[in-house]
Amino acid sequence: MKIVLLKKVEKLGNAGEIKEVSDGFASNYLIPNKMAKPATDNVLKEVEKQVESQKVQEEIASIKARKLIEKIKGQEFEIEQKAKNGKLFGSVKQKNIVALVNTKGFEIEEKNVVFKKAIKEVGVFDIEIKLQDGISTTIKLTVKEK
Repeated sequence: MKIVLLKKVEKLGNAGEIKEVSDGFASNYLIPNKMAKPATDNVLKEVEKQVESQKVQEEIASIKARKLIEKIKGQEFEIEQKAKNGKLFGSVKQKNIVALVNTKGFEIEEKNVVFKKAIKEVGVFDIEIKLQDGISTTIKLTVKEK
């Protein structure tokens, strides 16, 4: 039976792909679990529109990400934390950096902040901001004693 995948199915394929599977697998597993639909002309046209729409949305998101990265690139940020002898009481977390960056007018999320290791001391650190695969930059974060 020819089917169109609606979701990524492990070891079978990605959403939008047309596959040939056994009738039992399609009717007993894929179709009832809304992972696939029979490959009729109407379904193929519908899936093609969805795939095209998704590609356009991904391209728009990629353009926005590149523009944001260009604005953030080379920026320096400063944060003050309670510390004693250069050691912080606690650590600087992703949410602290997100709040700091967002107050400057850039909108990022915690998942965009990539740490090599936790920041637990005063100093200057390079922090990677990664918006998408291949779209990232590094900012300078200065942690000062409060």
